[in-house]
Amino acid sequence: MKKHFRKPHTILLLILLLFATIGSANTLRVALDGTQPYASIQTAINASANTDTVLVYPGRYYENIRFYGKNITLASLDLTTGILDYKYSTILDGSSNGPVVVVKDNESNVTIRGFSITNGSGTYADVYDTTVGGGINISRLSGQRICNIINCLVYGNNADLGGGVRVSAGNLTLSGVSIVNNFGKSGGGLVFQGGYSMNFSIFFDPVNRCNIYNNKAAFGCEMYFYLVDQVHVVVDTFTVATPSNFYASAVPASSNIENPYTFDILHSVHTETNHDLYVSTWGDDTNSGLSAGYPLKTIFQAVYNIASDADN
Repeated sequence: MKKHFRKPHTILLLILLLFATIGSANTLRVALDGTQPYASIQTAINASANTDTVLVYPGRYYENIRFYGKNITLASLDLTTGILDYKYSTILDGSSNGPVVVVKDNESNVTIRGFSITNGSGTYADVYDTTVGGGINISRLSGQRICNIINCLVYGNNADLGGGVRVSAGNLTLSGVSIVNNFGKSGGGLVFQGGYSMNFSIFFDPVNRCNIYNNKAAFGCEMYFYLVDQVHVVVDTFTVATPSNFYASAVPASSNIENPYTFDILHSVHTETNHDLYVSTWGDDTNSGLSAGYPLKTIFQAVYNIASDADN
């Protein structure tokens, strides 16, 4: 049998093409002090291409960031060092001027890793006549619709729908994410919107667990899921050990499903009170509210504190 060998120059060309493919993804480095090629995150994103990484050095970046269709990884030095503390020292501050991070231009695969994300105020969505996505707003994805949020602290953000994080029609992975002290009307911490015609998923990392607690909203303090029939929430810390729909609200796609949630919670930070509570304009929300002499100040705090009891 006759053997066929490639010519040396053909083999060399294949090797060069292989190295070109491997080396095609670039790392664009950002630092406030001018020691790196870029001083702003948005400038680096604008210069990036698909599969690139925008690597951000520690500092407080007063920016409202948009991916503009780039399928990239946006990360702090947590990505390259494995040091989780970089999420505390690398801060994305939205200055109450809209969402801190926006992904809504037909991206198909994006990753946000290792940041504190704060002071976002959401963007107006005319279809809902309300603001959405205070800290992170992800929608209008295409293709695989993959979005990964890893080792981030999302806090102090505000929007009517999804005070901390809002994801619409995407496949979301949350790993090591803390969503705390955000505010909204629906889904103070997290809003996830699915759909009738396609199945969209959310995955909570069971090893590098998330924390979702102390968020505030009139409907679903911690989370609100829309048109999703099954949600398995795996976290280290949640506000309460056994969440009611006050904390986790949902509108499933199927009319046969009343509650799509199952929970795997290791710790909680709030113990509800099975007792009548008193509220007065001269009260204080740090009071117990257990007597007329020590009333709470707001009705919301009373609803937040009181335990659901079907028998009483």
